[in-house]
Amino acid sequence: GVEVSEFGDRLLKLSWVPGSFNNSPIDHYEVTMVSVATDEVLSVTSCAATVNCALTTPGNGPGNAVRLSVVAVNAIGPSAGASLAGTIWSDIIPPPPSSLSSTPLDQGLRVTWKKPADTGGSAIEQYVVTVGDAIQVVDVNPGDPVGTFYSANLTSVSIANGSAVGYSVSARNSAPNSLATWNQASGVGIPAGPPVLVGPTVSASASLTDGSTANASWSDVFGANGAPILKYYALIEAGGPDPACTVSGVENGSPSVSPPGGSQHLGAGTTSTAFGGLSANQPYTIWVFAYNGQGCTPAVPVQVTPRAAPGQVTSISHEIDENGDDDEFYDARLTGYGIASGSTDADLFMYRFTSGAEGSESGVVPLGSFLTAGGTQYGNSVTAQVKACRAYPEATLCSADWSGDFALGVPVHNSTPGGLDFDAALLSGAWSWTSIPASTAYESIAFRCDSGNSEAGWTTPMPVTGECETGPVGRDLRVRITANGGETYVRSYSSLEY
Repeated sequence: GVEVSEFGDRLLKLSWVPGSFNNSPIDHYEVTMVSVATDEVLSVTSCAATVNCALTTPGNGPGNAVRLSVVAVNAIGPSAGASLAGTIWSDIIPPPPSSLSSTPLDQGLRVTWKKPADTGGSAIEQYVVTVGDAIQVVDVNPGDPVGTFYSANLTSVSIANGSAVGYSVSARNSAPNSLATWNQASGVGIPAGPPVLVGPTVSASASLTDGSTANASWSDVFGANGAPILKYYALIEAGGPDPACTVSGVENGSPSVSPPGGSQHLGAGTTSTAFGGLSANQPYTIWVFAYNGQGCTPAVPVQVTPRAAPGQVTSISHEIDENGDDDEFYDARLTGYGIASGSTDADLFMYRFTSGAEGSESGVVPLGSFLTAGGTQYGNSVTAQVKACRAYPEATLCSADWSGDFALGVPVHNSTPGGLDFDAALLSGAWSWTSIPASTAYESIAFRCDSGNSEAGWTTPMPVTGECETGPVGRDLRVRITANGGETYVRSYSSLEY
């Protein structure tokens, strides 16, 4: 029943359960202390009580270990001895570590401290470090001088980034562990990891005017994940390997970031940026990275393609061509255009008549289309303005400015003469009419109802009201309009249809 109940600086306190006094009262107890190293009796201490008998040791630590035994003394003499199991020594609990600090880790902390002052106990051999429910024992060299710097990185899946977590460091020496109440230094830290993606993707758009700019915004895309975002890096690339943003030194408490090359460095409160100097119709990829001292996280990259609206049309090519298949309508057809400056990437157009026809703006039509205005263009010398256009996946873009006026000539409507009729007799026939296609812009209107093709066979001008004898065999009536510098537009009428 002998046990050490307390220890201190060169001090042990021994307690035991008293035995029977054998018909003679116990006068006192004697505790014998023997050196483990030399087997020499170091002292014999007399104690009247059986609890906390104070003993002075030759020194602290295992190097001064002793064995203890107790005898009871009465008038008859000393009893048989009772010994403490094993060996024991006095010691001093080390003070708490100094300069305790922490830096964040992803779901943990990096804890740092320094060796405390020597208070005369045995040398510190290890430190017990805790962060939340994580525990780590750090073995050290007992000979390290006071002030030696130590660190330990502790993480746990149960530790939440951004939430306060307690941590502690306790120095341990050779003091009897079962009796020791260890000193510790403690603090509170905030674990943190790299920024995380929490919201929508980066919103990006490119110029649809001059094709040289793009914009990106990333509000609510990134979450801080325990540490405030310190900087954003944004860049736009037209190809090549994916850019990288790396962070080193977090595990050592000295983070250092290597931003992607060529990137914009933007402050913590920034949520958008612009890029210039781009080339129209070139696909680009926009990258945005967030850095918070713990890591550098990329958002999902987005693709944009700047577009340039076609430049102003400075010249056109066109022709008056049949618009249909019965020789009735002839309209101006735009077959091409020239652009002196600006983007020439265009294959569509829109137009408006500026004289000779109703002037509403047309829709966007392909090259080769006819320029019409609900029939108001026929028989008039017309002019029009043109814009070049191009349809892209993002939008259909047209010239910002209308061209100058272009003369298109005279669209022709070789309309059916009014009251047209064929009177078939037994051996002959005759055509008659009560009105003709009329326009002061037509150079002439002629007709014939024979089968010949000589110029002499045409009658010019065609009267507003008239008739034409076909002879013994019914023949077609042909009406010829001359316009646009001698161009002729002929329409035939079959006697079988009238």
